[in-house]
Amino acid sequence: MITTSQVWVIYRLATGQLWLQYSGVEWGSSCPQDSRCDSSGLSNAHITWSYYRAQTFWKRCLEHWTGLEVGGSQLEEHREYFSAVFLLQRGTDSDKASLIDTVNSIQECKNYWWAVCSVGQALLWQIRNQVVHEAKQWSQHTQLEYMWTSTLRQLTAVAHRE
Repeated sequence: MITTSQVWVIYRLATGQLWLQYSGVEWGSSCPQDSRCDSSGLSNAHITWSYYRAQTFWKRCLEHWTGLEVGGSQLEEHREYFSAVFLLQRGTDSDKASLIDTVNSIQECKNYWWAVCSVGQALLWQIRNQVVHEAKQWSQHTQLEYMWTSTLRQLTAVAHRE
């Protein structure tokens, strides 16, 4: 369903074992991914949630899942669904495409939601590492499209497996 590397990242994030600092290396406290980010400190929570690019991705996931437009305060209200990987209930707007419309059971739905959240967190960490360790540059649009395409590709793999 997800790669071994993604499982490792998710486990380490959940248990607080992913370290941002390394002996002998000074990273500073600002966001290394985007100089426009006004974060006062770099943390795992910043990388996977409060960073505005992370929120743009989670907003897209939530809108796709529920079929409804999502504002900033609504996104914050749903934070527990992303961080704890709890199943989010479906929206009622039938005019918009919703991932859950194609799901046959609650268990399949839980599997899809778990995959979305897990893949998203792992991709955010992967991109952070590419920026920090490989000096890779990501535009906001390119990062969002890469993450969205990767998430949909893995969801397709989950669907074929189910």
